Amino acid sequence: ALAGMREQIEGESFAPALKLAATKVLSTVGGSSGPLFFSMLTGMAKTPTDDAGVAAVARAFAAGVDAVGQRGKTGIGSKTMMDVLIPVAERFTAMADALASKKEILEALPRIAEESMLATRDMLATKGRASFLGERSRGHVDPGARSSQLMIEAVCARLAQGDA
Repeated sequence: ALAGMREQIEGESFAPALKLAATKVLSTVGGSSGPLFFSMLTGMAKTPTDDAGVAAVARAFAAGVDAVGQRGKTGIGSKTMMDVLIPVAERFTAMADALASKKEILEALPRIAEESMLATRDMLATKGRASFLGERSRGHVDPGARSSQLMIEAVCARLAQGDA
């Protein structure tokens, strides 16, 4: 859906582009993921980005993750996408504050996302649909954590190409 409106999104500045993407995600992505990713994108769009620097993007990402947590009323340890998003946001912010290079950040974030996603395998789901499985949720990676990990990996790979 977003690929179909690429030119329109690319023609906008940061916040309006995120708002366009958020609206499209909300209207096309099913289940709870649509509203959650809508919250993430709109949370990012509301963050002031006076510059296009890494620190501004890290702040925006952290704000988006915070918006997801507020909507879903969850955090780390509940076997959800937040088990990936929070550690990635924390590492991204710390690396940006430490003035890490773009290369260092784009290499580190996918590793954190993967480690965090794999850690959900042994968790007991306390939120979302998987919470209805009780103990049967153990032994399986959370689908929301996996989709978040895949998106972080894809965005970092694209940005590492240097033409994004």
